[in-house]
Amino acid sequence: MSIFGDIEKLITEHGSAAILREKVGLLELQRAQAAGERDTLATQLAQAKKKVESLESERANLQAQIEDARQEIQRLKQPGKIDIIGPLMHEHASKMIERVCQKIDYFANTTPTTKAREYLLAWLRDERDETEEAITSLRAAIKANEGQGGLGSAVANLGHATNLKDQNRLKRVYEAVIRELEDASDSSPLTKIAERLKQVARAAAD
Repeated sequence: MSIFGDIEKLITEHGSAAILREKVGLLELQRAQAAGERDTLATQLAQAKKKVESLESERANLQAQIEDARQEIQRLKQPGKIDIIGPLMHEHASKMIERVCQKIDYFANTTPTTKAREYLLAWLRDERDETEEAITSLRAAIKANEGQGGLGSAVANLGHATNLKDQNRLKRVYEAVIRELEDASDSSPLTKIAERLKQVARAAAD
């Protein structure tokens, strides 16, 4: 007889077979539940590990973007670069508009009467053309940054957008003064229409 047979005989002899079987069944159930909980915990642990890895990767990407932004800021602060906050801020743009008014006075007071309007008009057209080139370059830079994505490019575009707005403002001023000058009577010397031209320049900037 096997050892299991001896055990069964012993259980039977003591009249405890039903009770022991119930206990064994309960233990089996508890073991199955524990195994299920173990598998659940193992799954949750694996998910937690993946989440940690994902967060680590996201943190690394954010750090890289921050570093890109720092480098972009430094690059834009170099001489000859477009300032991150827009070098043509409202105050600076206003000074450039006043420069237009000063140029009107300059040509009116220092240039021969027969050439004053011609010289002022040529200067205004040159300035307008340079402003249009700056606007085109800024739009291209904004589009390129949008294609690249990243925090650095987004921050750079904030400066570009500010600069673009003020460049367009200057362009309006140049074009308004050019139109006024072209529409004025040929017999009117620049000294006579200078104040009107300056009023037009300031009004177009608003």
